[in-house]
Amino acid sequence: QHENCYDFRAYMRGLHLNIRVAELLYPGWEVVVAIDEESYASPYRNYFLDLHDSKKANIGRFVQSDLCHMMLWRVSPLFWINQKGENAFDRIICRDTDSLLSYRERQSVCYWERGPKMAHAITDSISHSVTLMGGMIGFQSGPFRDRMGVKSFDELLSLSQGIDFTRKG
Repeated sequence: QHENCYDFRAYMRGLHLNIRVAELLYPGWEVVVAIDEESYASPYRNYFLDLHDSKKANIGRFVQSDLCHMMLWRVSPLFWINQKGENAFDRIICRDTDSLLSYRERQSVCYWERGPKMAHAITDSISHSVTLMGGMIGFQSGPFRDRMGVKSFDELLSLSQGIDFTRKG
């Protein structure tokens, strides 16, 4: 059993459902799963391998770290480069697996895609009290890196001196 089996099963259930819904709402987009090595090697390893082999998801595997640091893995695709030496993704959206993707959210992302904004945030609920929530954000890769003045995920993290990554948020 995974040490946080209840939470991890909820993560897996949400991941599976969101991958299926993403096929409908985001055709042409690629799902990227950011996961720590320990969870990847869990009893669900064959599931992650199948996601990769079937091209239903690209799996980004990381060394387990502090809570907030791990949450930031979801923006690492902003820095991924494809085989041609170009950005692997022009835009990314980051979502939590415990919240099912929705048509309403997709409409919001479509609105963002039509405009010039570098960042996208969904804050349409009273519970969305933070400007940029980790599970409801999006960025354009090139403009984000340019604005932040960084070329890599590690460079981005180096800007966060003084932040306690053990705390959520």
